[in-house]
Amino acid sequence: MKSVAGEERFRIVSRAVLSSAHVHTLNLLYLPVVGRDAFSLYMTLHSLIDRSRLQSPTYPHSFLYDLLGMNPGAFFHARQTLEASALIETYKGDDDYLIELYPPLSADGFIKDAPFGAYLRQRIGEERFNDLIAHFRIIRPKKGDYRNCSVSFDEVFPPVAAPVKSRASFMTAEAKKTEILHATDIDLVLDSLPPSQLAEKTKTRRCKEKLKEIAYIYGLNEETLRNLLRRSLDKDGAIDFATLSRLAQKSYAAEKRVHIRKKTDTYNLDYFKSVHPKTLLEEATGMRAPAADARVIERLVTETDMPLEVINVLIAYVLKELDQRFPTYNYFEKIVGEWKRADIASAEDAIGHIEKKVRDRKAKTRSSKKGGRVRDAGVDWLDDYLDDKEG
Repeated sequence: MKSVAGEERFRIVSRAVLSSAHVHTLNLLYLPVVGRDAFSLYMTLHSLIDRSRLQSPTYPHSFLYDLLGMNPGAFFHARQTLEASALIETYKGDDDYLIELYPPLSADGFIKDAPFGAYLRQRIGEERFNDLIAHFRIIRPKKGDYRNCSVSFDEVFPPVAAPVKSRASFMTAEAKKTEILHATDIDLVLDSLPPSQLAEKTKTRRCKEKLKEIAYIYGLNEETLRNLLRRSLDKDGAIDFATLSRLAQKSYAAEKRVHIRKKTDTYNLDYFKSVHPKTLLEEATGMRAPAADARVIERLVTETDMPLEVINVLIAYVLKELDQRFPTYNYFEKIVGEWKRADIASAEDAIGHIEKKVRDRKAKTRSSKKGGRVRDAGVDWLDDYLDDKEG
């Protein structure tokens, strides 16, 4: 059996921190399929990650062998099991290994969208299989059968004389904002700039959120972001975000293109809720987003105040409608206005809105064709999503 010498070194990077839902899925669904060694290795690798940076220091493989009580052969087999299960990817460099961690599928994805469900049933039997998946089954009422009769805030709470502006400015947005974690340490960048350059009053939570989004969309590390920030400060030490965005675009456009793994499976709710819009665009097209498209993504994220999960559904919908062409911001802006008027606040709301739109369109087409069967190819991912949801 192949193995890795104990003195060879490795480091770890991760796509996300494990949530309690991830751990529940790993314990009840993945563990019986991948086995104890692979499960222990995966959980240990996650434990070695610095949660603030989603990276680890460099360790020798002997550290893992001792920590897990595994010999090199057993470790190699466990690592390959995780690779085959799409939980990790391993890269060999000149001097060390890089292990990239991926979050597990949702319970729905594990059971329906992958071969794992069949392996799990074979491993533990039909009866135990049904017992396990019952832990994850959720029955949601169809809100389309109901009329929203909820009252608004001002119908219950009277106005106050002195509202707390520092809280009111961010609470609503945060409640609907998906957390996007990546390696760029925004606090480190801001703290590295002296008060004589960057005014302390500029370091607000909203400012950090915008910087985090720009750093992610344009792939800026700490050093590059720091240099661009210095060139984007006005005479009062405040950040001119228009200048920063323009400089970030130029930096992004100057980088060489890299290959992106194209997403081949169907979209699901878990994907919309966990991925960043730029990542969704790149995985949908199989190519690095051009600078102009990255700028559109930036504006959607920073200017529309729509939750990222809603923007994800919007992009997936528009790409299929326009045969994988990515339009200008003005095109998206019209749809954003319509969706805001419809009070769309989640991926579920957005999918339901599209579903109704498709139904209305098909009904009109059927009427014009006198009952002929119509399939709207522009949103075939939605048909797959709905078929899967009903299955």
